[in-house]
Amino acid sequence: MYLLWSHAIASTMTCNRTAHLKDHYAMYHRHGEVLLDYGDGTCPLTYDDLAYGYETMLMDPKNNNQYFRFFGIVSQQDPMDVLIMQELFEKIKPNLIIETGTLCGGGALLFAHLLALYGIPNAKVLTFDIVRHKFCDKNREINAFAHPLWAKYEAEGRLEAHILPLDTPGGRDRMRDMVRPHASSASAVFITEDSAHERTMVINNFLALHEFVTVGSYYLIQDTRLDRDCEDARLTKTPDYRNYKKPHKPYCRWYINNGPAAAMRILRSHEAFRANFLIDRSVEKYILTQHPGGWCKRTV
Repeated sequence: MYLLWSHAIASTMTCNRTAHLKDHYAMYHRHGEVLLDYGDGTCPLTYDDLAYGYETMLMDPKNNNQYFRFFGIVSQQDPMDVLIMQELFEKIKPNLIIETGTLCGGGALLFAHLLALYGIPNAKVLTFDIVRHKFCDKNREINAFAHPLWAKYEAEGRLEAHILPLDTPGGRDRMRDMVRPHASSASAVFITEDSAHERTMVINNFLALHEFVTVGSYYLIQDTRLDRDCEDARLTKTPDYRNYKKPHKPYCRWYINNGPAAAMRILRSHEAFRANFLIDRSVEKYILTQHPGGWCKRTV
């Protein structure tokens, strides 16, 4: 049933794609390879179709279990991406993880716990956001700040959360100044960009922080799938998957040609990226990821 459903996605999303959407729809690793050819003249099922079918199913607003839970707390990290990250952490053994976009703390708590499980000495997670979101306090399931592990890791110096105006040059300068002393004593630094996902902020955060990533580690630009999701929603007139009620505007209004994938297209030609990073598609070996083309490995 799932393959048949994905094949329906294939027929509409792959065979009938228009030229101006090629960059959006050719995102997933091994995207052009055929997974299943029915031999009946219909559009074959590709790896890209399978990955995007998974993404579409996961983000369906009727899917109440769309978010991965860690110790009962919603982390808002895709379980397949958590699998990739824990493999990278075991290999790199970062003793500093920098996260932009704390939200309710689920991701930062997950990262801190993984570093503790790996027994990495003096490991720390620094997480930054522009505001403490009030809705986090209203829902125990998403409020990682209230979890006992948060207090434990905070008391041990393994986890710090900071509020800064990251959407301003001064706020980014302060973030960089706070990161610098920790990064100078860290042997391996991993950065995950998970803030507002808007193109300009993604680029500015990269330019502010990329120097701290150590050779062999990664600067992960999360949710590059958003540009495609939102362009698809516009073309198919599908309701915004966040299903916001009035007076809220549709969530996707921010990301059509203006999301993380759009930022990556610009960064790929930026000297700071070209001289130091490559897009590592090999870590996307499981095909399913919400960050296709966003795993940026430092090589120099």
